[in-house]
Amino acid sequence: MKEMLAANCRLAASALLMVSALAIGGSASRPDFELALTALALACLLTDLWLVHPIQRNSIIKWIILLVAIVPMLQLIPLPEFLWTTLPQAEVARNLPLGAPDATFRKTLTINPDSTLYSFLVTIPALVALWMASGLSRRDQTILLGLFVIGVISSAILGIFQSAGGMSMQIYQDSHRGVATGLFASRNHFVDLLILGVPVVFYLSLSYKIAENRSLIIAALCSMSLILFASVIGSASRTGLILFASTFLVCTILYIEPSTRLRFSFLSLAAIAFLGSALYLAPKTGYIKVISDRLSTEGEARWEIWRNSLEAAKMFLPWGSGSGTFTQAYMITEPLKSMRFSYINAAHNEYLQFFLENGYIFIAQLMILALIFLKIIARRDTSRQVLLLAVCFSAIIVHSLDDYPFRVLALNIPFSILVGCILGKLDTCKNRAFQG
Repeated sequence: MKEMLAANCRLAASALLMVSALAIGGSASRPDFELALTALALACLLTDLWLVHPIQRNSIIKWIILLVAIVPMLQLIPLPEFLWTTLPQAEVARNLPLGAPDATFRKTLTINPDSTLYSFLVTIPALVALWMASGLSRRDQTILLGLFVIGVISSAILGIFQSAGGMSMQIYQDSHRGVATGLFASRNHFVDLLILGVPVVFYLSLSYKIAENRSLIIAALCSMSLILFASVIGSASRTGLILFASTFLVCTILYIEPSTRLRFSFLSLAAIAFLGSALYLAPKTGYIKVISDRLSTEGEARWEIWRNSLEAAKMFLPWGSGSGTFTQAYMITEPLKSMRFSYINAAHNEYLQFFLENGYIFIAQLMILALIFLKIIARRDTSRQVLLLAVCFSAIIVHSLDDYPFRVLALNIPFSILVGCILGKLDTCKNRAFQG
């Protein structure tokens, strides 16, 4: 009885955190919502540690949490004068004119301890979600993933109405107008959520695919896929359109029987080549023109942002400017010819931004996480279900090359839950999920 109550408490806390993230975590410009989710995450963690019957977790979970959390904590430690003066931060501070952004540096590894502390606080919900999801039984993980799919479909339906002209249905004031954004401010983040949802939809349909319900499962899978496709098209996200189609194709190949995969792959590639050629040759009018204009890279500001961000990263090597300090570091080093009326809040490349903020430490983090990921997919006993969830990694990792999905709590919390589910399934102690 006590073990069942403990499991239900853990599931309820995980579901509450995920639903809250989807409801209010769709914008990176709402610190009030982000701090509210941090407080909720800490409450869920205390519930898990105090009220809930403890369980043994995969050791990889603990190492990942430590790897992510320790960097901003180290950056906040005050340094002795003789050590701080050898850092790039001290040189930048000396060269700043009076009144320049953050001209009064405190002697730490970060140029702005307040921003680094805030960055650490808003990382907590994702780490707690990872911890909570990894402790769920297989049945409870399936329930949690089912709730996630409901949230994804709801956001997709809202996005369809938004793209059809429902301007009043935009959730945030800074939302992209005239396109589908769902529960997000950015259409790119909205598509990221849909991309995360695709492998989960296939995962659940594979889990419930039994002979007598096969037709019903296939019908539900097709219906949800059509809704997701329609909302992605309504978003007019360039990279999102390509990544969503690629993710859907890979998931379909993993879903179907091995004997038909090769033939299906050839047919799919032929269909993609035909559609791409038709889009290229079709007259550039109507909606075809809208798609064509969105796929054009002419006048793209990201190239300039990436170039300036790389120069800023070089200035703060080897330790970086500090977690959460991209805006300050970019403003300090931005060339006069690149200045605009609006400020740049992100590098639109997660790897470049993390490199600027954490320097060579990020390179070490990235290598360790890549080894963990490769270890997961290379296991002989890795099931199709785990591979489907692992597709989420690949899609979001690729999209991180020209966007910043890990800066939005409505994305990194579900992403952490999916990671926790994967590692929980690979745990050698998974058959003792309720054992203390």
